[in-house]
Amino acid sequence: MAPPKVYGWAISPFVSRALLALEEAGVDYELVPMSRRDGDHRRPEHLARNPFGQVPVLEDGDLTLFESRAIARHVFRKHKPELLGAGSLARSATVDVWLEVEAHQLHPAAGAVVVECVFAPLLGRARNQAAIDENLGKLRKVLEVYEARLAQSRYLAGDFLSAADLSHFTIMHYFMGTEYAAVVEALPHPFGQVPVLEDGDLTLFESRAIAKHVLRKNKPELLGGGSLERSAMVDVWLEVELHQLHPAAAAVVVECIIAPLVGRVRDQAVVDENVGKLRKVLDAYLAGDFVSVADLSHFPPMRYFMATEYAVLVEARPHVRAWWEELAAQPAARKVAELMPLDLGLSKKNDQ
Repeated sequence: MAPPKVYGWAISPFVSRALLALEEAGVDYELVPMSRRDGDHRRPEHLARNPFGQVPVLEDGDLTLFESRAIARHVFRKHKPELLGAGSLARSATVDVWLEVEAHQLHPAAGAVVVECVFAPLLGRARNQAAIDENLGKLRKVLEVYEARLAQSRYLAGDFLSAADLSHFTIMHYFMGTEYAAVVEALPHPFGQVPVLEDGDLTLFESRAIAKHVLRKNKPELLGGGSLERSAMVDVWLEVELHQLHPAAAAVVVECIIAPLVGRVRDQAVVDENVGKLRKVLDAYLAGDFVSVADLSHFPPMRYFMATEYAVLVEARPHVRAWWEELAAQPAARKVAELMPLDLGLSKKNDQ
């Protein structure tokens, strides 16, 4: 069989995340060079591989994947599953927690600094010092949590190198080349967020990691268990929900539902900007002909979004509408919807 192909430019921390996974797993591969400057990622042949026009894309036999973290999971699941904590529910759940922490907490802050310090000068743009200062503040708080964790264990998921550690490397490689590396070097639910799950002796945070643990333990078929291809596609669309749909849909929900409830006038410019993003996302819309955790992960933000006047974005797309209706009809979704009143429970509180 021909070696897998990776499409993209290696300078991208996302492309290099996929390459790092292949290297760590000892897999021969072909890097197919592309040019961002020439717009190769917007050409029809690449949009056929990734409808969002982003890199990297992995072609592994008949399987085509995008989203760098999903690609890395597939590579490790296929070639080096111990890096995902395979064989232990506790280890795999902890790997998932720190993969989510990297995606939600560290990468956005470190990535913003890297963009301004490394990539802005290369593009002939002056750095935005205000953006740097804001994100350095966020990063300091995040790294305090990392320091506490790594005082307890050699690596993030325990005393073994895992995908969670490796996922940090590419963005931190660039960050440590900036003058702000001292933020790391100065360092000899931890983030104060919910939910937190206690399952026996295991304590987990980050909602998607919790969901994966619950399903891995009780209903693994929703993770595509037993099939490399199905599980890889589930991972792809979990990443799409995280990086593409949720930010846009949530921004609309905040302005249309939450802002009025807290006595704030909606910011229509924010609504319009994110509705535009959501239109593009929905045009690309999941993991196949089976309900998976990728579908279920979309339910909470979409539950509120569908109560806004912008639900027409979904209703105007027959396939997306049918998917949403089937998802909302799932017994688990219907039960959780009862716990998600559209007034966020404030009217009941006011009656007391």
